[in-house]
Amino acid sequence: MNFSKLNSILNTPLIIKLLQFSIFILIVFFSKWLSGINDIPVSLDEIAWMNDSRVYEERNNKNWDYFKWQAHQPIGSWSSADFRLFDQPHLVKYIYGFALSNSNLYPWSGDLYDRNNQLFLRQSLPDDLSLGTLESKKMLGVEVDEALQISRKISVVFSLLFFIVLFLFLLNISSFIHSALTTFLLMNSQVFLYNLRVATSDSVSVLFVLCCVILVYKLFWNIENLSNKKSFLFTYLLAISSAFAASTKINGWFLIPLILVFFTIKAILSNHVSIYKNVVLQRFILFSLIFIGTYWYLQPELWNFGFSGLMRFFSQRVIQHQKFVFSFGSFNIFEFHPWIFGLVFNSSFFNSTLKQLVFLLGGLGGLLGVIFKNRNTMIFGKIVLISIWVWVSVFFYARVGFDRYGIWLVTLLVIFLAYGWTRLFYKIFGLVKKNINTLILKVVKL
Repeated sequence: MNFSKLNSILNTPLIIKLLQFSIFILIVFFSKWLSGINDIPVSLDEIAWMNDSRVYEERNNKNWDYFKWQAHQPIGSWSSADFRLFDQPHLVKYIYGFALSNSNLYPWSGDLYDRNNQLFLRQSLPDDLSLGTLESKKMLGVEVDEALQISRKISVVFSLLFFIVLFLFLLNISSFIHSALTTFLLMNSQVFLYNLRVATSDSVSVLFVLCCVILVYKLFWNIENLSNKKSFLFTYLLAISSAFAASTKINGWFLIPLILVFFTIKAILSNHVSIYKNVVLQRFILFSLIFIGTYWYLQPELWNFGFSGLMRFFSQRVIQHQKFVFSFGSFNIFEFHPWIFGLVFNSSFFNSTLKQLVFLLGGLGGLLGVIFKNRNTMIFGKIVLISIWVWVSVFFYARVGFDRYGIWLVTLLVIFLAYGWTRLFYKIFGLVKKNINTLILKVVKL
Protein backbone atom coordinates (compact mmCIF):
# COMPACT_ATOMS: atom_id res chain seq x y z
CA MET A 1 0.00 0.00 0.00
CA ASN A 2 1.29 3.46 -0.94
CA PHE A 3 1.09 5.33 2.41
CA SER A 4 2.67 8.50 1.05
CA LYS A 5 -0.09 8.78 -1.56
CA LEU A 6 -2.76 8.14 1.09
CA ASN A 7 -1.18 10.77 3.34
CA SER A 8 -1.16 13.35 0.53
CA ILE A 9 -4.86 12.69 -0.15
CA LEU A 10 -5.79 13.05 3.54
CA ASN A 11 -3.88 16.33 3.75
CA THR A 12 -5.72 18.01 0.88
CA PRO A 13 -7.74 21.09 1.99
CA LEU A 14 -11.08 19.56 0.96
CA ILE A 15 -10.53 16.35 2.94
CA ILE A 16 -9.37 18.33 5.98
CA LYS A 17 -12.48 20.55 5.85
CA LEU A 18 -14.73 17.49 5.50
CA LEU A 19 -13.06 15.85 8.50
CA GLN A 20 -13.43 19.05 10.52
CA PHE A 21 -17.09 19.38 9.61
CA SER A 22 -17.65 15.72 10.51
CA ILE A 23 -16.56 16.67 14.05
CA PHE A 24 -19.26 19.34 14.03
CA ILE A 25 -21.82 16.67 13.07
CA LEU A 26 -20.63 14.52 15.97
CA ILE A 27 -20.99 17.50 18.35
CA VAL A 28 -24.60 17.97 17.16
CA PHE A 29 -25.24 14.25 17.69
CA PHE A 30 -23.72 13.97 21.17
CA SER A 31 -25.30 17.22 22.38
CA LYS A 32 -28.70 15.67 21.46
CA TRP A 33 -29.65 18.96 19.80
CA LEU A 34 -32.12 17.25 17.47
CA SER A 35 -33.75 14.99 20.05
CA GLY A 36 -36.46 15.69 22.61
CA ILE A 37 -37.61 18.91 20.93
CA ASN A 38 -41.28 18.29 21.72
CA ASP A 39 -40.40 17.32 25.29
CA ILE A 40 -39.30 20.87 26.10
CA PRO A 41 -42.02 22.42 28.31
CA VAL A 42 -44.27 24.79 26.36
CA SER A 43 -43.34 28.44 26.89
CA LEU A 44 -46.03 31.08 27.10
CA ASP A 45 -43.84 33.25 24.88
CA GLU A 46 -44.33 30.64 22.14
CA ILE A 47 -48.08 31.19 22.37
CA ALA A 48 -47.60 34.95 21.92
CA TRP A 49 -45.25 34.57 18.93
CA MET A 50 -47.60 32.09 17.28
CA ASN A 51 -50.56 34.43 17.72
CA ASP A 52 -48.61 37.38 16.35
CA SER A 53 -47.66 35.32 13.29
CA ARG A 54 -51.03 36.30 11.88
CA VAL A 55 -49.11 39.40 10.70
CA TYR A 56 -47.97 37.31 7.71
CA GLU A 57 -51.52 36.41 6.70
CA GLU A 58 -52.74 40.00 7.09
CA ARG A 59 -49.87 41.31 4.96
CA ASN A 60 -50.21 38.52 2.40
CA ASN A 61 -53.91 39.35 2.03
CA LYS A 62 -53.03 43.06 1.74
CA ASN A 63 -55.16 43.89 4.76
CA TRP A 64 -53.35 47.17 5.41
CA ASP A 65 -55.97 48.32 7.92
CA TYR A 66 -54.46 45.77 10.33
CA PHE A 67 -51.26 47.87 10.45
CA LYS A 68 -53.01 51.16 11.22
CA TRP A 69 -52.65 52.60 14.70
CA GLN A 70 -53.52 55.72 16.66
CA ALA A 71 -50.44 57.93 16.76
CA HIS A 72 -51.53 60.12 19.68
CA GLN A 73 -53.14 57.47 21.87
CA PRO A 74 -51.31 56.25 25.00
CA ILE A 75 -49.81 52.77 24.94
CA GLY A 76 -52.54 50.29 25.80
CA SER A 77 -52.61 46.92 27.56
CA TRP A 78 -50.54 43.94 26.46
CA SER A 79 -53.43 42.42 24.47
CA SER A 80 -54.54 45.64 22.74
CA ALA A 81 -54.18 45.78 18.94
CA ASP A 82 -51.68 48.66 18.98
CA PHE A 83 -49.52 47.01 21.63
CA ARG A 84 -49.38 43.69 19.76
CA LEU A 85 -48.46 45.53 16.55
CA PHE A 86 -45.40 47.12 18.19
CA ASP A 87 -44.49 44.44 20.72
CA GLN A 88 -41.79 42.94 18.47
CA PRO A 89 -40.66 43.53 14.88
CA HIS A 90 -42.20 41.30 12.22
CA LEU A 91 -39.53 39.18 10.48
CA VAL A 92 -39.92 36.11 12.72
CA LYS A 93 -43.69 36.47 12.53
CA TYR A 94 -43.44 36.36 8.73
CA ILE A 95 -41.26 33.22 8.89
CA TYR A 96 -43.58 31.33 11.24
CA GLY A 97 -46.72 32.64 9.54
CA PHE A 98 -45.46 31.58 6.10
CA ALA A 99 -44.62 28.05 7.30
CA LEU A 100 -47.91 27.58 9.17
CA SER A 101 -50.09 29.01 6.39
CA ASN A 102 -48.46 26.71 3.86
CA SER A 103 -49.16 23.80 6.22
CA ASN A 104 -52.84 24.84 6.27
CA LEU A 105 -52.61 25.75 9.93
CA TYR A 106 -54.14 29.01 11.16
CA PRO A 107 -53.85 28.87 14.97
CA TRP A 108 -54.67 32.59 15.22
CA SER A 109 -58.01 32.38 13.38
CA GLY A 110 -61.45 32.87 14.90
CA ASP A 111 -61.78 32.31 18.63
CA LEU A 112 -58.31 30.74 18.85
CA TYR A 113 -56.64 34.16 18.89
CA ASP A 114 -58.52 35.36 21.99
CA ARG A 115 -58.19 31.94 23.62
CA ASN A 116 -54.42 31.96 23.16
CA ASN A 117 -54.21 35.51 24.51
CA GLN A 118 -56.09 34.47 27.62
CA LEU A 119 -53.71 31.55 28.15
CA PHE A 120 -50.81 34.00 28.10
CA LEU A 121 -52.47 36.62 30.31
CA ARG A 122 -53.50 34.05 32.93
CA GLN A 123 -50.01 32.45 32.85
CA SER A 124 -51.92 29.22 33.29
CA LEU A 125 -49.85 26.56 31.51
CA PRO A 126 -48.36 23.71 33.57
CA ASP A 127 -44.58 23.86 33.88
CA ASP A 128 -44.14 20.38 32.42
CA LEU A 129 -46.55 20.56 29.47
CA SER A 130 -44.97 18.83 26.43
CA LEU A 131 -46.11 19.06 22.82
CA GLY A 132 -47.67 16.08 21.06
CA THR A 133 -49.26 14.73 24.24
CA LEU A 134 -52.96 14.27 24.90
CA GLU A 135 -52.76 16.86 27.67
CA SER A 136 -51.23 19.41 25.30
CA LYS A 137 -53.82 18.78 22.57
CA LYS A 138 -56.60 19.06 25.11
CA MET A 139 -55.30 22.23 26.74
CA LEU A 140 -53.96 24.05 23.66
CA GLY A 141 -56.04 22.46 20.91
CA VAL A 142 -54.82 20.15 18.15
CA GLU A 143 -54.14 22.97 15.66
CA VAL A 144 -52.14 25.05 18.15
CA ASP A 145 -50.17 21.98 19.24
CA GLU A 146 -49.27 21.10 15.63
CA ALA A 147 -48.42 24.74 14.86
CA LEU A 148 -45.99 24.92 17.78
CA GLN A 149 -44.32 21.66 16.72
CA ILE A 150 -43.70 23.03 13.21
CA SER A 151 -42.50 26.38 14.57
CA ARG A 152 -40.02 24.62 16.85
CA LYS A 153 -38.58 22.71 13.91
CA ILE A 154 -38.03 26.02 12.12
CA SER A 155 -36.35 27.41 15.24
CA VAL A 156 -34.02 24.39 15.39
CA VAL A 157 -33.05 24.88 11.72
CA PHE A 158 -32.05 28.50 12.41
CA SER A 159 -30.15 27.48 15.54
CA LEU A 160 -28.16 24.90 13.55
CA LEU A 161 -27.37 27.55 10.95
CA PHE A 162 -26.12 29.77 13.78
CA PHE A 163 -23.79 27.06 15.07
CA ILE A 164 -22.54 26.20 11.58
CA VAL A 165 -21.70 29.85 10.88
CA LEU A 166 -20.04 30.25 14.31
CA PHE A 167 -18.04 27.03 13.84
CA LEU A 168 -16.79 28.08 10.40
CA PHE A 169 -16.03 31.66 11.52
CA LEU A 170 -13.91 30.56 14.49
CA LEU A 171 -12.27 27.95 12.29
CA ASN A 172 -11.33 30.72 9.87
CA ILE A 173 -9.95 33.25 12.38
CA SER A 174 -8.67 30.96 15.12
CA SER A 175 -8.18 27.19 15.14
CA PHE A 176 -10.08 23.96 14.79
CA ILE A 177 -9.72 23.09 18.49
CA HIS A 178 -11.04 26.51 19.54
CA SER A 179 -13.95 26.25 17.10
CA ALA A 180 -14.91 22.70 18.14
CA LEU A 181 -14.56 23.39 21.89
CA THR A 182 -16.68 26.56 21.73
CA THR A 183 -19.40 24.84 19.69
CA PHE A 184 -19.44 21.81 21.99
CA LEU A 185 -19.79 23.93 25.15
CA LEU A 186 -22.52 26.16 23.74
CA MET A 187 -24.55 23.26 22.33
CA ASN A 188 -24.49 21.60 25.76
CA SER A 189 -25.52 24.78 27.56
CA GLN A 190 -29.03 24.68 29.00
CA VAL A 191 -29.47 28.34 28.05
CA PHE A 192 -28.99 27.43 24.38
CA LEU A 193 -30.68 24.02 24.50
CA TYR A 194 -33.86 25.70 25.68
CA ASN A 195 -34.00 29.16 24.12
CA LEU A 196 -32.75 28.23 20.64
CA ARG A 197 -35.14 25.30 20.26
CA VAL A 198 -38.46 26.83 21.33
CA ALA A 199 -40.69 28.69 18.87
CA THR A 200 -39.66 32.25 19.72
CA SER A 201 -37.34 34.71 17.99
CA ASP A 202 -34.01 33.91 19.69
CA SER A 203 -32.66 31.36 17.19
CA VAL A 204 -33.39 33.67 14.24
CA SER A 205 -32.01 36.70 16.07
CA VAL A 206 -28.66 35.14 17.03
CA LEU A 207 -28.07 34.00 13.44
CA PHE A 208 -28.48 37.47 11.92
CA VAL A 209 -26.57 39.20 14.73
CA LEU A 210 -23.69 36.77 14.22
CA CYS A 211 -23.74 37.43 10.47
CA CYS A 212 -23.49 41.18 11.23
CA VAL A 213 -20.53 40.62 13.56
CA ILE A 214 -18.70 38.56 10.93
CA LEU A 215 -19.35 41.12 8.19
CA VAL A 216 -18.16 43.96 10.45
CA TYR A 217 -14.99 41.98 11.04
CA LYS A 218 -14.50 41.31 7.33
CA LEU A 219 -15.38 44.83 6.19
CA PHE A 220 -13.97 47.24 8.73
CA TRP A 221 -10.78 45.52 9.72
CA ASN A 222 -9.82 44.84 6.10
CA ILE A 223 -11.59 47.52 4.04
CA GLU A 224 -8.31 48.95 2.70
CA ASN A 225 -7.32 45.51 1.37
CA LEU A 226 -10.67 44.64 -0.20
CA SER A 227 -11.45 45.12 -3.86
CA ASN A 228 -14.23 47.55 -4.72
CA LYS A 229 -16.52 44.65 -5.65
CA LYS A 230 -15.92 42.82 -2.35
CA SER A 231 -16.33 45.90 -0.16
CA PHE A 232 -19.61 46.69 -1.99
CA LEU A 233 -20.83 43.09 -1.49
CA PHE A 234 -19.91 43.03 2.22
CA THR A 235 -21.57 46.42 2.80
CA TYR A 236 -24.73 45.25 1.04
CA LEU A 237 -24.84 42.01 3.05
CA LEU A 238 -24.14 43.91 6.29
CA ALA A 239 -27.04 46.29 5.63
CA ILE A 240 -29.43 43.41 4.88
CA SER A 241 -28.25 41.38 7.90
CA SER A 242 -28.53 44.43 10.18
CA ALA A 243 -32.05 45.16 8.95
CA PHE A 244 -33.02 41.52 9.48
CA ALA A 245 -31.46 41.52 12.97
CA ALA A 246 -33.30 44.74 13.89
CA SER A 247 -36.52 43.28 12.39
CA THR A 248 -36.20 40.18 14.56
CA LYS A 249 -35.70 41.58 18.08
CA ILE A 250 -34.94 44.98 19.55
CA ASN A 251 -31.42 43.88 20.54
CA GLY A 252 -30.59 43.89 16.82
CA TRP A 253 -30.74 47.69 17.09
CA PHE A 254 -27.76 47.62 19.48
CA LEU A 255 -25.60 46.79 16.47
CA ILE A 256 -26.43 50.02 14.64
CA PRO A 257 -24.53 52.45 16.93
CA LEU A 258 -21.54 50.09 16.88
CA ILE A 259 -21.55 49.99 13.07
CA LEU A 260 -21.87 53.78 12.86
CA VAL A 261 -18.94 54.16 15.28
CA PHE A 262 -16.85 51.89 13.06
CA PHE A 263 -17.75 53.91 9.97
CA THR A 264 -16.80 57.12 11.80
CA ILE A 265 -13.49 55.73 13.07
CA LYS A 266 -12.60 54.45 9.61
CA ALA A 267 -13.43 57.83 8.04
CA ILE A 268 -11.27 59.66 10.60
CA LEU A 269 -8.34 57.25 10.25
CA SER A 270 -8.56 57.51 6.46
CA ASN A 271 -8.10 61.30 6.44
CA HIS A 272 -4.54 60.97 5.19
CA VAL A 273 -5.63 58.75 2.29
CA SER A 274 -8.50 60.45 0.45
CA ILE A 275 -9.38 57.39 -1.64
CA TYR A 276 -10.01 55.29 1.49
CA LYS A 277 -12.06 58.08 3.05
CA ASN A 278 -14.24 58.28 -0.07
CA VAL A 279 -14.73 54.51 -0.05
CA VAL A 280 -15.79 54.59 3.62
CA LEU A 281 -18.25 57.46 3.01
CA GLN A 282 -19.71 55.73 -0.05
CA ARG A 283 -20.14 52.51 1.90
CA PHE A 284 -21.77 54.40 4.77
CA ILE A 285 -24.34 55.95 2.42
CA LEU A 286 -24.94 52.57 0.78
CA PHE A 287 -25.37 50.87 4.17
CA SER A 288 -27.78 53.54 5.44
CA LEU A 289 -30.02 53.46 2.35
CA ILE A 290 -30.26 49.67 2.20
CA PHE A 291 -30.77 49.29 5.96
CA ILE A 292 -33.51 51.94 6.16
CA GLY A 293 -35.24 50.65 3.01
CA THR A 294 -35.22 47.01 4.14
CA TYR A 295 -36.37 47.72 7.68
CA TRP A 296 -39.07 50.10 6.51
CA TYR A 297 -40.35 47.53 3.98
CA LEU A 298 -40.67 44.86 6.69
CA GLN A 299 -42.66 47.10 9.08
CA PRO A 300 -45.87 48.35 7.36
CA GLU A 301 -46.98 50.19 10.51
CA LEU A 302 -44.16 52.68 9.82
CA TRP A 303 -45.26 53.50 6.29
CA ASN A 304 -47.61 56.33 7.23
CA PHE A 305 -45.83 57.60 10.32
CA GLY A 306 -42.13 56.90 9.75
CA PHE A 307 -40.00 58.27 12.58
CA SER A 308 -42.90 58.64 15.04
CA GLY A 309 -43.73 54.95 14.49
CA LEU A 310 -40.16 54.00 15.29
CA MET A 311 -40.26 56.11 18.46
CA ARG A 312 -43.50 54.37 19.42
CA PHE A 313 -41.76 51.01 19.06
CA PHE A 314 -38.80 52.04 21.25
CA SER A 315 -40.94 53.75 23.90
CA GLN A 316 -43.19 50.69 24.14
CA ARG A 317 -40.18 48.40 24.61
CA VAL A 318 -38.83 50.71 27.32
CA ILE A 319 -42.18 50.68 29.15
CA GLN A 320 -42.34 46.89 28.81
CA HIS A 321 -38.85 46.59 30.27
CA GLN A 322 -39.77 48.85 33.18
CA LYS A 323 -42.73 46.57 33.89
CA PHE A 324 -40.36 43.58 33.94
CA VAL A 325 -38.11 45.39 36.43
CA PHE A 326 -41.10 46.31 38.59
CA SER A 327 -42.53 42.77 38.52
CA PHE A 328 -39.34 40.68 38.73
CA GLY A 329 -36.76 43.09 40.14
CA SER A 330 -33.26 43.47 38.67
CA PHE A 331 -29.68 42.58 39.51
CA ASN A 332 -27.21 45.20 40.60
CA ILE A 333 -23.72 45.08 39.09
CA PHE A 334 -22.45 42.78 41.87
CA GLU A 335 -25.31 40.29 41.49
CA PHE A 336 -25.27 40.38 37.69
CA HIS A 337 -21.84 38.83 37.11
CA PRO A 338 -22.32 35.71 39.30
CA TRP A 339 -25.63 35.20 37.49
CA ILE A 340 -23.92 35.33 34.07
CA PHE A 341 -21.21 32.88 35.14
CA GLY A 342 -23.99 30.67 36.53
CA LEU A 343 -25.50 30.61 33.02
CA VAL A 344 -22.09 29.69 31.54
CA PHE A 345 -21.84 26.69 33.86
CA ASN A 346 -25.50 25.66 33.51
CA SER A 347 -24.56 22.67 31.40
CA SER A 348 -24.49 18.89 31.68
CA PHE A 349 -20.74 19.11 30.97
CA PHE A 350 -20.04 21.28 34.03
CA ASN A 351 -21.68 18.87 36.46
CA SER A 352 -19.20 19.49 39.28
CA THR A 353 -17.62 22.51 40.94
CA LEU A 354 -14.16 21.10 40.14
CA LYS A 355 -14.88 21.12 36.37
CA GLN A 356 -16.18 24.68 36.58
CA LEU A 357 -13.13 25.85 38.49
CA VAL A 358 -10.66 24.10 36.18
CA PHE A 359 -12.32 25.52 33.05
CA LEU A 360 -12.46 29.05 34.47
CA LEU A 361 -8.88 29.16 35.81
CA GLY A 362 -7.39 27.34 32.80
CA GLY A 363 -9.20 29.63 30.36
CA LEU A 364 -8.20 32.80 32.22
CA GLY A 365 -4.61 31.57 32.52
CA GLY A 366 -4.38 30.90 28.80
CA LEU A 367 -5.91 34.31 28.00
CA LEU A 368 -3.52 36.17 30.29
CA GLY A 369 -0.59 34.39 28.67
CA VAL A 370 -1.72 35.54 25.23
CA ILE A 371 -2.38 39.11 26.40
CA PHE A 372 1.04 39.50 28.04
CA LYS A 373 2.75 38.02 25.01
CA ASN A 374 0.92 40.30 22.54
CA ARG A 375 0.20 43.34 24.71
CA ASN A 376 1.46 45.78 22.09
CA THR A 377 -0.78 44.60 19.25
CA MET A 378 -3.90 46.51 18.19
CA ILE A 379 -6.04 43.38 17.91
CA PHE A 380 -6.60 43.10 21.67
CA GLY A 381 -7.57 46.75 21.91
CA LYS A 382 -10.29 46.18 19.32
CA ILE A 383 -11.48 42.99 21.01
CA VAL A 384 -11.62 44.69 24.41
CA LEU A 385 -13.54 47.66 22.91
CA ILE A 386 -16.16 45.37 21.34
CA SER A 387 -16.40 43.24 24.49
CA ILE A 388 -17.02 46.31 26.67
CA TRP A 389 -19.72 47.47 24.23
CA VAL A 390 -21.44 44.06 24.37
CA TRP A 391 -21.16 43.90 28.15
CA VAL A 392 -22.58 47.39 28.73
CA SER A 393 -25.35 46.92 26.14
CA VAL A 394 -26.44 43.60 27.56
CA PHE A 395 -26.20 44.65 31.22
CA PHE A 396 -28.89 47.32 30.98
CA TYR A 397 -31.58 44.98 29.66
CA ALA A 398 -30.39 41.54 30.86
CA ARG A 399 -30.27 42.40 34.57
CA VAL A 400 -33.94 41.50 34.93
CA GLY A 401 -32.67 37.92 35.04
CA PHE A 402 -34.22 36.29 31.96
CA ASP A 403 -31.67 33.73 30.82
CA ARG A 404 -32.38 34.39 27.11
CA TYR A 405 -31.12 37.95 27.63
CA GLY A 406 -27.75 36.55 28.66
CA ILE A 407 -27.15 34.53 25.49
CA TRP A 408 -24.58 36.89 23.96
CA LEU A 409 -22.58 37.36 27.16
CA VAL A 410 -22.50 33.59 27.65
CA THR A 411 -21.32 33.22 24.04
CA LEU A 412 -18.62 35.84 24.52
CA LEU A 413 -17.35 34.28 27.76
CA VAL A 414 -17.29 30.77 26.32
CA ILE A 415 -15.43 31.95 23.19
CA PHE A 416 -12.80 33.73 25.31
CA LEU A 417 -12.35 30.94 27.87
CA ALA A 418 -12.25 28.27 25.15
CA TYR A 419 -9.61 30.35 23.35
CA GLY A 420 -7.59 30.55 26.57
CA TRP A 421 -7.78 26.77 26.95
CA THR A 422 -6.79 26.31 23.30
CA ARG A 423 -3.67 28.45 23.73
CA LEU A 424 -2.88 26.62 26.97
CA PHE A 425 -3.22 23.28 25.20
CA TYR A 426 -0.86 24.36 22.41
CA LYS A 427 1.61 25.63 25.01
CA ILE A 428 1.55 22.37 26.98
CA PHE A 429 1.67 20.30 23.80
CA GLY A 430 4.67 22.34 22.57
CA LEU A 431 6.54 21.82 25.86
CA VAL A 432 5.80 18.09 25.88
CA LYS A 433 6.92 17.77 22.27
CA LYS A 434 10.11 19.72 23.01
CA ASN A 435 10.93 17.54 26.04
CA ILE A 436 10.29 14.35 24.06
CA ASN A 437 12.57 15.53 21.25
CA THR A 438 15.27 16.43 23.81
CA LEU A 439 14.93 13.01 25.41
CA ILE A 440 15.17 11.27 22.03
CA LEU A 441 18.34 13.21 21.20
CA LYS A 442 19.89 12.22 24.54
CA VAL A 443 19.02 8.57 23.94
CA VAL A 444 20.48 8.68 20.44
CA LYS A 445 23.73 10.20 21.76
CA LEU A 446 24.02 7.40 24.28
